[in-house]
Amino acid sequence: MHTTTKNPDSDKIFKNQTTTEKIIAKELEENIRDKFVRLQDVYLNTELPSEDPCEEYDPKWPDFYAPGIGFFERTCRNHIWVARRNELQVSRAAACRKKEDGILSSSGIERDDAKISEFPHMGAIGWKAIDDTDGLWVFKCGCTLISNKIVLTAAHCTHFPVDSTIAEPDPKIVRLGSQNIIDKNNDGKSDFKIMRTVVADDYQGPKKYNDVAIMELEQPVEFSMRIRPACLWTSSETNELPSNPKTVTGWGAVESANKITTPKIEVSELDVIEVDDCGELVKSRCTTDFCEIKGTQICGGNRTGGINTCPGDSGGAFQVELDLPKDMSGKMYHVFGVNSFGFGCGEPNTPVVFSRVSLWADWVEKVIKGTGPPRITNLTAFLNRIYTPLNLKLI
Repeated sequence: MHTTTKNPDSDKIFKNQTTTEKIIAKELEENIRDKFVRLQDVYLNTELPSEDPCEEYDPKWPDFYAPGIGFFERTCRNHIWVARRNELQVSRAAACRKKEDGILSSSGIERDDAKISEFPHMGAIGWKAIDDTDGLWVFKCGCTLISNKIVLTAAHCTHFPVDSTIAEPDPKIVRLGSQNIIDKNNDGKSDFKIMRTVVADDYQGPKKYNDVAIMELEQPVEFSMRIRPACLWTSSETNELPSNPKTVTGWGAVESANKITTPKIEVSELDVIEVDDCGELVKSRCTTDFCEIKGTQICGGNRTGGINTCPGDSGGAFQVELDLPKDMSGKMYHVFGVNSFGFGCGEPNTPVVFSRVSLWADWVEKVIKGTGPPRITNLTAFLNRIYTPLNLKLI
């Protein structure tokens, strides 16, 4: 019989190798992260404007590339940089006009503008109203602006059966920059025609899964204090989200029994509920269209009730405010969920189910870069397309 003698030091050597590999991997990850520009430092090394507000201000575009940084992480930094640059240009233009008129004033941003832009990425999807004598629109869903021509929404928001309120099944516009969607006065809102819609490959309505879509707008959006894009959260770990409150926004029903809607944006703060816990809460609500919470979904809710989303909020964002550069006005957000469906308005133990953005980020990237229907060939072309209104180009 052949026997082998085990080297008593082999386990020790193996453990040492494993430990060394872990240390090297950790150091490599830390080195990669060290090269990332923090969101609040995006404008740190950019040339600041001169004291003369009438002097042209056109700073050099920074390169936020770093090994290991993802498409949307880089895009997010570009969004913030452009928003900050725009803010400085707008304030300087206003100060220059006053200077030329002989009026001494500071070059600060208008605060009324900032109040209107608490959720500057939020849009309302509009259907042509049956009574269209005044150019009226019916808004049935929300969406999130993620570039100057792309909004993210729920797949079921791309088509509604014609009813007593709408003339056609497909939406025609996205309204941005408005806090009150039915205000006939011009409060800064802008309507953009929808050029095309792309629905997630595996969506099969009315089933409640893969409920994600993007819409491409006919004309580019110019970012301002009222209109800014959101960043997509690409990590699957919700415990890595910033500690700021997690909120949902929408124009949905505020009174459940009669489905009374509000023309103004309503904000609710929800707790994040992960798949297993959410599954336990909804397992008694199994139907032919929905019977379990899957990994492509995430939930939010308040166990005591009274805080929830309602019909009309679909397509909107589950979001968290991100850190912006010092002295930058307004707000911007990470979006980590797309509102898909719920089980009533404000009832206890009835979570809202969202499509998990991190697991759809690759699909969104492929679509907007050109391996899906809207053809944008590469990252540089995509970023140039985002910022066309600013006359900026990446080399």
